[in-house]
Amino acid sequence: MSSKSNSARMWVWIAILALFVLHQDFWFWDRYEPLVFGFMPIGMAWHVLLSILTSIVCFFATKHCFPEEDTDGTSHTGGEESKS
Repeated sequence: MSSKSNSARMWVWIAILALFVLHQDFWFWDRYEPLVFGFMPIGMAWHVLLSILTSIVCFFATKHCFPEEDTDGTSHTGGEESKS
């Protein structure tokens, strides 16, 4: 395992913990104003932003932290494998 992989895993864990803390949005519990884009309550807009950030973190984790080869040694780089 390379240090680049360890560094990526560390940043993914930090991002996951940050998202967990930010999800505890006690500051928007009793407010529905201001409206974002004129129709969306601030709490809902906050959750939309968290969902987008979570998707980005999941993409980064999948791209940089998962192994490129399966345990049986086969690579999953796409395309069809020759069957002979």
